[in-house]
Amino acid sequence: MKSLKEVAAKAAAKAKEALTSAKKAAVAAKTAAVVGGAPSTLFELIPDEVDGTIPDEIDEAPQKDSVIYYAGLASVCLVTFAAAMVAFRKISLGRNNGRTQSVEDGMMAEACLE
Repeated sequence: MKSLKEVAAKAAAKAKEALTSAKKAAVAAKTAAVVGGAPSTLFELIPDEVDGTIPDEIDEAPQKDSVIYYAGLASVCLVTFAAAMVAFRKISLGRNNGRTQSVEDGMMAEACLE
C-alpha cells in the first residue's frame, strides 16, 4: 500500500511540474506574440461552450422529432432497401444464368429442327 501511495505522490509531483512548465511556456508565448504585434485580446479567457455558460448549436442535443431527422432516416432506409434489391437481383440472375435460355436461343433451336 505504501508503494502505491509513493508512486501516486511521485506522479502528482511530476504532473505539478509539467503544469508549471506549461504555464511558464504559455506566458512566454503570449508575451512574445504581444511584443510581435498580436493584439492582447486574443489571449483573454472568454467563457465558451465547454463551460456551458454560452449555449451553442453544438452543445444542444439534436432534436429527434424534427422534419430533417425523419427525412434523413427515410433516405437512409430507401438507399438501404434499393441496395438490397440490387444485390438480390444480381444473385438471382447469377443463379439462373446457366438454366434459362434467351428468346433468340429458343428461336434458333426451332429453326434448326425444321
